[in-house]
Amino acid sequence: SSDPTNIEFEIDTVAPSVELSHSLNRPLKNGDVDVITATINEPLADSPVLQIAIIGADTVPLSDMTKVDSTHYTYSYNAGTGNGEVSISLGAGTDVPGNLVIATPTVGASMILDNVLPSLTVNNICDIPSNGCTTLGRNENPQQVYMVKSLTGSSSDVGGSGVGSIKYSIKDSVTNKWYDGTFFNSSEEIMWSATGITDWSIDTSDLPLVLNNTYLVKIQSIDLALNTQTETLTFKFTNAPPVVSNISVSQAEESGIVTVHYDVTDIESSNTTNSLFFSIDTTL
Repeated sequence: SSDPTNIEFEIDTVAPSVELSHSLNRPLKNGDVDVITATINEPLADSPVLQIAIIGADTVPLSDMTKVDSTHYTYSYNAGTGNGEVSISLGAGTDVPGNLVIATPTVGASMILDNVLPSLTVNNICDIPSNGCTTLGRNENPQQVYMVKSLTGSSSDVGGSGVGSIKYSIKDSVTNKWYDGTFFNSSEEIMWSATGITDWSIDTSDLPLVLNNTYLVKIQSIDLALNTQTETLTFKFTNAPPVVSNISVSQAEESGIVTVHYDVTDIESSNTTNSLFFSIDTTL
């Protein structure tokens, strides 16, 4: 009789696991193309081809992925018009022994779709306490402001991704130049970041504003899916009104002449026209 032959072999019953990575590592909106890369922890057989499916706020039936090598496959996902979370599952692919991949990826199995513009509110420039408007200036269109210390407002997101940033630009409508950080010299629009997001503010105290020029402010709220809501604000920069102070009244005993004393301060001019308005039979 012949000697017995010993054969060693390995039985593999462990299903391959998959991690997903995304080229757009953020919430998505309609029109975005996210390249999804599947990384498998062991080589897959060439057939059947690894497949991907998407359910939730958008639906993609099981579709073949593109093989890069035995442990990497890709799929280009065209984001839909829905809103909310989408979940990714896998199917069909097997390792060389024939174990089917685990359907739920260990990493990167969900995404957010957000196709809703964020809300954006810009406060009336004359209602901001640090700014200066006369009653007449408040009622003009555009509003006339003699002191512009800040612009403020609020923003929120209802699409699920959250607001990411508040941006703004300021243009001198007379010279048609944008603010470049120092002067209004730029021929191209420059976007700057506001302070805050939910409640935001723009420090305008150092803007080199020119008297009687009109300015256009564009404000944008941009959510994490890059949906952008835009509002504009226009104002005219005018002279500050003179300030009247130290008012006092005296009356001569014999003549009955009433004298009104007051100080007038004008930070922009040494010449002012002063008028006194009074009523008969009233008390000053």
